[in-house]
Amino acid sequence: MKCKNTVLVRSAKKIVMSNGRTRISGTCSRENCDGKLSKIIS
Repeated sequence: MKCKNTVLVRSAKKIVMSNGRTRISGTCSRENCDGKLSKIIS
């Protein structure tokens, strides 16, 4: 299940998508949670 909380992103990677926009992708930093997080930043 995807993490619904506002948390810090662990192992963050900056990725440029095919449409030219940039996103940050990583995993949840909470204990016992391995949810994947992604956020478009520009």
